[in-house]
Amino acid sequence: MSSSALTDLRPHAHGQRSVFARRPVLTGIAVGAATLAPHVFLSPEGSVVYAAIGIALIAAVYFGFAVMNGSPRDQLVEFNVTGLFALAALLGLLLSPIVIPIAYFAHALW
Repeated sequence: MSSSALTDLRPHAHGQRSVFARRPVLTGIAVGAATLAPHVFLSPEGSVVYAAIGIALIAAVYFGFAVMNGSPRDQLVEFNVTGLFALAALLGLLLSPIVIPIAYFAHALW
């Protein structure tokens, strides 16, 4: 297998897709719970930093997908969106933490 079982959506040799591809809603819930769990153990300031890093990393992953599969136009769009999410993370850290959940909401819309 050329990529991780977590991201490989192609049928396996025996003709079945991975459990993650067959159950996308449960996968989303599990990943969401796993990423939210550290907030329970962090201080409020640490939680804000963790959330800011998370939104910046999410945007970077989208840019990585554009580099791997996208046209130059797609790459340019994703590069700019990545910059906006990184800026939102920075503004959330420096100015007001409310920017970070707004960025997560924008991510859901994007």
